[in-house]
Formats: sequence, C-alpha cells, structure tokens
Amino acid sequence: CHDSRGGAFTNNVAYNWSGAGFVAEDRDASAIWTGNLACGVRFHGDPERQYDERGWGYWFNGTNHSLSGNVAANCEYAAFEAWQKGSPIDLTYDGPPFKSFESNEASRTKESLSLYDIAGVIFKNFSAWSTNGAPQTGYPGGHMEWEGLTVYGDELPISYGWVFGAYPLINPVIKSATIRGC
Repeated sequence: CHDSRGGAFTNNVAYNWSGAGFVAEDRDASAIWTGNLACGVRFHGDPERQYDERGWGYWFNGTNHSLSGNVAANCEYAAFEAWQKGSPIDLTYDGPPFKSFESNEASRTKESLSLYDIAGVIFKNFSAWSTNGAPQTGYPGGHMEWEGLTVYGDELPISYGWVFGAYPLINPVIKSATIRGC
C-alpha cells in the first residue's frame, strides 16, 4: 500500500508470503483494514531492512488507519507493527494515532504487537494466542488504553505477557485483561 489516502482493504489474504503480508509505508497514508488474514509470512532477504523483509503480518509506518477483525497467524516476526514519530510527553506527533484498533488477533508469532513511538490510541479486544510475545512498546509511548486484552502464552521457551521495553510508557491504562500461560 503506497501513497494511499482513504482506501479500504477488506477480506484479503496474504498466504505463504515472504517479507511482510500487508504494508502501509507512507507516514501520511490512511486506510480501513477489515477482515484481512496474513498467514505463513516469513523472513526474506536483508535483516537490516525496516519493513519488507522480516516476516511481519502487518507493518505500518504511520498510524492513520482503522483496523478491525484482522488476523495474523504463523508470522515469523511480529503480527502487527506500527511506528509513529514524535514525543509521548507532549503528544507532538507526525500524524494522528490509529483511528481505531479493534478485535484484531495474533497467533503463533514471535511478537504479537510491536509499538514504536505510539501515543493516543485505544486498543479494544486485542487477542494474542500461542505467541511467545504479547504486546510490547519498543520506544517511548504514552496515553494508550487497552480494553479487553487477551494473551494466552505457549509452551515456547520464552513466553511473556507484556513487555514495556527499556523506554518509558507514559500513563498506560489496562482494563479487563486476561493473561495466562506466560
């Protein structure tokens, strides 16, 4: 998805894919993503590449999107990854946060949801099944809410419920979370 404004991606499947299943590479892009499936996405090529090589189900360079009912399964790296540049302290960001993120799922991935420099988002009913990584914030973030978070760990050697990373997460709110087997 390059240079998209106002697009809709509904009921698409990326199966046995190499690199990333679905990519929105422009920071100011906006789209509605509903009912899509990324399955069997694996690493390909250069490990130093930022977005199209590592085995992501969904990768967003910017967060001006609405996501609902999307699934990422058996992705080699992360199910969902998003970047939003700026400051979590004063909420001065390049672009708005996700317009909505609701009822998305991850299964059998290294990381379920990786967030970098994210602020001002309400994540509703996110589920991570049999992953060795639950939601994580990799760089400073803030003012995020989680409602109905479900994480079920696995028999994998490393399985964790939540990772805040080495950077601050300012004013997180977590409501109605179920975290088991981690």
